Amino acid sequence: MVDGRSARDERSMSKARPAVRMRRDLREVVSGSGSGGVLVAVDGAPVLDLARLRHDHPQAEVGVLDVGSGLAPPVESFSVVIDATRRPDLRPELFDATFPRIPPGGAFFVVDHRPPDSKVSGPAAEDALWPRVVSTGPARSHMGRVVLDEHHLWVERSRVGRRSLTIRGQSLPGVVRSLVDGDNPTIAVVGSSRAAKRADQLRRDIPGAQVVHVGAATSTPRRHARLATHGPFDLMVDATFDDSASAELLRWGFLHLRRGGSLLVLDASPLDGTSNDSSAFWHALSGIVSRRGDQPVYERSPELDWSQLATAIARVDVGSRHVVLTNRVRALAMLRDRQLWHVAQSRNDPAIRVHEREAPLRFTSRATLGEGTKRHPKREPETYRVPGLYLREYRDVFCYSKQLVVKGDLVLPESFRHPSYPWLSNRRLKPLGRLFAGGVRPPTQRLEGTYFHLVGELRHHFGHAMTEQLSRLWAWPAAKALNPDLRALVSIGPRRATLPEWQLALYEAAGVPRTDIVIFREPVIVERLIGATPMFSMPSFVHPGIAEVWDRAGAALGSRAEIDAPPERIFVSRAPALNRWCHETPELERIMTQHGYEVILPERLPLPDQVMLFRRAKAVAGFAGSGMFNLMFAADPKPVLLIRSSGYAATNEYMISSVRGHHLEVIECPPDRASGGNPRAWLTDKQNQSPAIRSPFHFDLDADGERLEQILRALP
Repeated sequence: MVDGRSARDERSMSKARPAVRMRRDLREVVSGSGSGGVLVAVDGAPVLDLARLRHDHPQAEVGVLDVGSGLAPPVESFSVVIDATRRPDLRPELFDATFPRIPPGGAFFVVDHRPPDSKVSGPAAEDALWPRVVSTGPARSHMGRVVLDEHHLWVERSRVGRRSLTIRGQSLPGVVRSLVDGDNPTIAVVGSSRAAKRADQLRRDIPGAQVVHVGAATSTPRRHARLATHGPFDLMVDATFDDSASAELLRWGFLHLRRGGSLLVLDASPLDGTSNDSSAFWHALSGIVSRRGDQPVYERSPELDWSQLATAIARVDVGSRHVVLTNRVRALAMLRDRQLWHVAQSRNDPAIRVHEREAPLRFTSRATLGEGTKRHPKREPETYRVPGLYLREYRDVFCYSKQLVVKGDLVLPESFRHPSYPWLSNRRLKPLGRLFAGGVRPPTQRLEGTYFHLVGELRHHFGHAMTEQLSRLWAWPAAKALNPDLRALVSIGPRRATLPEWQLALYEAAGVPRTDIVIFREPVIVERLIGATPMFSMPSFVHPGIAEVWDRAGAALGSRAEIDAPPERIFVSRAPALNRWCHETPELERIMTQHGYEVILPERLPLPDQVMLFRRAKAVAGFAGSGMFNLMFAADPKPVLLIRSSGYAATNEYMISSVRGHHLEVIECPPDRASGGNPRAWLTDKQNQSPAIRSPFHFDLDADGERLEQILRALP
């Protein structure tokens, strides 16, 4: 029992509608307050049905206080004061006037504490009373239990010698039983050696409970993986007894709870008049409460975690030395390659098997930069830290368009085209924090057989297919050898009958026959799925072994070309309809033609002809973008001239050159639209579409033209 409430009552409260929870809480408050009456404060029409209140509590005398006539009620005869005014501006004054005179066991109850003009569904906005609960105040020493729900708030007047929750020694299992329902609850206990002893105690005293201990010193990524291994949880016990650690666990661990699950924070700062102003945990919790009712933040920013927690926390229950927070959402834990490896090793689940094919390595770039090209350490690093390569096998997973793969409550690494980014994201997911996501529904269709995951987040996009999908095909030969019936799984849009010809030709050249490609349009449950770590992930890393894939595909494509006499020098131009149009393109094409370059628009040529042009050319120049990505098929190092907008922060050409050894000369030009002072702003924008990355730009024919002439004259 916690405060006289059974486990089933507590569990059902977390799942009930806010209005139902409010009536139940009000019934508990009034029935537990003794023989005193109920005083309802109103300001005109009350937001509470007084007739229903009298019906629900026939034994209690119900009086009405019109706050418009003053705040001096005869509260001595009332045990419960209900604020039904919806006047947040008057609430602190009403509380100060009434709460000290409420007898022990009574309560101050706020009905629907959202602002009157609130149009936001979900949790209520910040209540002006909350800061008084978590910081010093004249009534603080008299407070007992405090409950903040979605639509209501109540503060109990403490009884002498009574605590809302007592956790000492053998009482912990009883407390845990009151917070979980069912015969086999899943429980996480987080903390050091003391927490490990408490976990052992729960295993002994609660038969059937699945209890896992997580060390307090565990790093956030490892803790996330460990909790994801055994979660989601019915209950998480914070036994860190450390204020900062509790704040971190709230931020990074809360959403490992099931919908309706609870986080129990032991030995939280007591409500005894001492200040919580400097407490990291209470500061974090107050910040979350202050965001309740605000529009949720979905963009990748420091506010994301706190904003989503404000939406996720349905109920805050504060006792004398504890806090219980109840979760109202279902969250999926997003996992990176290494984290899933730990999950697979710990679970020993045949439905998730991970095999490490190659260990992490450091790769020194083979690209060279011209004297006039400034090296940006983050954009053109001299050394790449390449993660380990994994081959993964799943059974009965959910596959969606835009690359998303889900297994149970886990978002699998196949879902992320930028697996090394600080923020994992997928366009089909609704972010619920840096580590969690939601917003997916289970598929209804099933696909039998074994499939290789080749779905892209940006399907039918030439540049992304070349760099992202192609970079996974290092694993295709080995996977096909082990599974002769293996087929490649891709998704297409509703208006397409099949993949574009260039995409079929690309995959076929890399070793995937057209007859082995299976297309889906709607989400499917896949019986058996094979996934692989990409070898190329812009801008984070490129694996030198990807040269084997490029060589294989380049040789196959080049052999199908129909160009008899390819030029020795090519200039890759850009059509006006495309992004990043250079206003001086006609003049640049004329200059390049004078220096012996043939102007080409790759998108107007069959893919085999494109590949042949790049493989046979002795010098390549052009505007930065996917038109230049055929450089990956040129095995021999070449001089490459790249003209780009400074707002275009993509580094694909340098990464390709790092493997192939090309010599890069780069001329950067200012974009028409800037990115707010951050040339890499697009990397943190939700849709990867800042104005600068797509902006047209000008080539200065005087200043930049002189350098261009120097570069061209220096070519052999």
